[in-house]
Parts: sequence; C-alpha cells; structure tokens
Amino acid sequence: MDSSSHSTSASSLLNLFLAHLTQERRLSPATAEAYGRDLRGYLDQLAPDTDPFDPLEMRDFLSHRLRMGLSRRSVARCKAAMGSWCRYLQARGRLEHNPAATLPTVKQEKRLPGVLSESELREALDQVPTTTFGHCRDRLMLELLYGGGLRLSELVRLNLRDLSGEMLLVFGKGAKERLVPLGREVRRVVEAWRPLRLALLLEKDRLEEPALLVNRRGQRLGARSVERLVEARLRQVSQLPTLSPHLLRHSCATHLLDSGADLRVVQELLGHVSLSTTQIYTHISVKHMQEAYRQAHPRSGRVSGTKGDPGDPKLVEES
Repeated sequence: MDSSSHSTSASSLLNLFLAHLTQERRLSPATAEAYGRDLRGYLDQLAPDTDPFDPLEMRDFLSHRLRMGLSRRSVARCKAAMGSWCRYLQARGRLEHNPAATLPTVKQEKRLPGVLSESELREALDQVPTTTFGHCRDRLMLELLYGGGLRLSELVRLNLRDLSGEMLLVFGKGAKERLVPLGREVRRVVEAWRPLRLALLLEKDRLEEPALLVNRRGQRLGARSVERLVEARLRQVSQLPTLSPHLLRHSCATHLLDSGADLRVVQELLGHVSLSTTQIYTHISVKHMQEAYRQAHPRSGRVSGTKGDPGDPKLVEES
C-alpha cells in the first residue's frame, strides 16, 4: 500500500479492527473502547497525506504522550493497540510488515509498595495473645509473614517439619528452597502453638495433617482465610487502603534496610532471583530517611513556628 491509500483507508481499517476485537476476539467492551480511543487519537493528530503506518510517526506520537504527562501505563497500552492493529492488518495482507514491531518498550514505573511503621507492627503483634487456638495461630501467622518476609503462598505451604530449631525451610517460587532465620519472638510463639495445634488435631482425629497452620476443622489454612485474618488484624492499627499479607513482607524488607541490613542479605531472605527486585525497597528506605531528616535536623527547612528561624519557609526559599 502507498502512502495515499494508507491515509484514505486508515479509518475504515480501524473500524474493521475494532469490530474484530469485539466479535472475533471477544475482548471486553472496555478494552476495545480503550484501543479505539488510543488509535483514533493517533490518526486524528496526523498531518494530511501522512502515512499512518510509518514507525517514526508512531514513535513520535508515543513520545509526545509521555511529554504531555500521560502515565507510562497508558502509553504502553497505546503501543499495544498499535501493535495489535498492525498484526491484524499484516495477517490479512493489508501490510507487508508490522511497523509497530520496531517501537521501543515503554518502561514502566516501579510502584512503591505500602509499608507499616515499626510501631504499627509492634502494636498489631503485641495485641494478639498466644493463649487460645485462634489467637495463637493468628499471632504465628503475622510473626512469620513479617519476621520471615514470607510470601502468602509460602506461608500456607509450610509444614510442621519445616521448623528446625532457629531456622525455617521455605519452598519459594520455582520450587526453590531457602532457609529463613526465626527470631526469638517467633520461636516463643511457635512453642505456644505446638500444644494448641496438637490438641485440636487430636480432637478432630487428624494427627496425620502435616500443615503448620490449620483451621478449626484441623485442615490446612487456606490463602483466602489468611488474607481475611491479616486484614482484620492490621485494620486495627492502620488506615492504609490495602492491608494484605504482602504488606508484611514489604514492611519486613524495608525495616531491615532502614536498620542497615545488606541488600544481598535481604535478597536472600526474601528469595528474590534478581537483586533489582530487592532494590525497590531502597527507594522506600531513602524516603523514610528523608522524612526523618526533615523532621529532626535543624537545617532541614522544616517549619518550627519561630519567626526568623532558619526553618522558616520564606527564608529557605530566599536563601
């Protein structure tokens, strides 16, 4: 196809593609609408007689959207729409090559996970006693998620035999094993939990159950139950919108780094394959450090309430 035929038929080709998305690929109306909005926006900004399938035009449009402040997620969706449209046309003989195949990857922002403060964690843990079956199990669950930085899937797979003295054998992603140290407080809760667990399994005639954490029927505690119990416990101390088991893992890593733990050690503890995955927590730690500096250092520029103080905002701006 030459440039003029591309220009004159682009809108009709787009309509065919959008119909294909809903009628043949059965994409949700919302996804098809988003693709259509992105691609029509691209076509609308093209100058007359411009080839809409010129990869440079596509690249310029994506770059322009980034410069205009659109989120990288939205720009990545636009790139995906371009690629899907071009593949559709190529498969039907309308394009010889897929011009979108050469477009660069839109690098996504790393979203910093939420973190509970050390005081919030201390309160959440200390307010759960270890004297009854339900309380002690919930306390152990919280202690392992925070103290060991475990994933939810790792927690629910734990068996009693995985506990050995001061270490815990964890089966992580990709069937990889790692040893996680158990702190003194976790070990104390474990010892309180053993007889309570045994008594319930005796009552339910389920002594063969290997799971470390069990429900009141003597069966392995499920992931959904853990999520519900964790949210209920954390809701008493935090107003964060999402209170999940993974939040405790995030908090574990952040508090370790805040206290000076080596990044490689934290990587090993969490079972991260790549160090870059662990490095996201250094950004959180830096944020905490900056906030502590602003609150505590007399030359940080904080508002002290005293006129003429070096922390007065007007003076800071003028200096």
